[in-house]
Amino acid sequence: MNLDKVVPDGLAVSRHHNVIHGFVNGAAVIVNPLEQSAQYKITLYLDVERSTYKDQFLAYVKSLEESYPFVNYAGYNSKNAVTVNIASQEEWDRDNLTHLLEDITAKCADLQIYSCCAVCGSTEQLDISAVDSHSEPLCGSCYTGIAEGMIQTDGSRRRREHLPLGVLGALLGAVLGSALWIVIGQFGFIAGLAGYAIVYGSVKGYEKAGGTVSKKGIILCIIFSLLAIAAAECASLGITIYRELKADYWITPTEAFQMIPDFLGVDEVRGGVIKDLVIGYAFAVWASFSFVKSLWKRIQAETAPHVIERL
Repeated sequence: MNLDKVVPDGLAVSRHHNVIHGFVNGAAVIVNPLEQSAQYKITLYLDVERSTYKDQFLAYVKSLEESYPFVNYAGYNSKNAVTVNIASQEEWDRDNLTHLLEDITAKCADLQIYSCCAVCGSTEQLDISAVDSHSEPLCGSCYTGIAEGMIQTDGSRRRREHLPLGVLGALLGAVLGSALWIVIGQFGFIAGLAGYAIVYGSVKGYEKAGGTVSKKGIILCIIFSLLAIAAAECASLGITIYRELKADYWITPTEAFQMIPDFLGVDEVRGGVIKDLVIGYAFAVWASFSFVKSLWKRIQAETAPHVIERL
């Protein structure tokens, strides 16, 4: 499918991105070849949702399949994009594209429906750009925001990370998760659920307090979680000491916790604590691995720089 042979007058071809693009009757149009199905896909981003003629225009779009025998599909994504697929008829492709684009854009002008930014919907200062090889009209503000990494391609703004607040939230979340470890430990069990709760609580605490979580934040949360598990095990030991000795020695909870170092000096107790920690860490890693891996990949995708250029 040689685009140079089918490009309508007034439009341009980007060979690097394999796309026909430009403006027809003031409307931004993008034409992509679909090699495997021998079709061309026409895409127009339009402010349909703000138009008082929305229903009339959508009825027109639906009628294109009946009006043009070479139109295989015509539809609207219920947001801002009209897509029309036309079958390739070789020597007729240029004429078919020309007539169809003139018809669609003339209808847009007649119904006062205008091209809009694919990201924010603005109708001002539009240029057709390629974002990660996907062509779409962008306003100047969205182009700059995507290029600088402040705006996602879905229009959402990247939240700033507040490290001190994130650390505070992570510590609080880890402490709350540790409560489950202590409760389960009092029944003589070690569960991966408790380790997962500590990791999950730390990450969510960091994200809520810090605004977002980065790879650095995940690493800090893992470190806090490891420390929290050790602290929870010691706290569980302190509670056990109190429960076992309070009746005979009338000790207070504070005194019981002060006795933890002395009990850890006993080989049998220290060995039991180390065994619990080894098993607990193993369970925590096993239970939290998928969650952390998925979060890491999500952050990697969100923070990956976009390749963007004006066509």
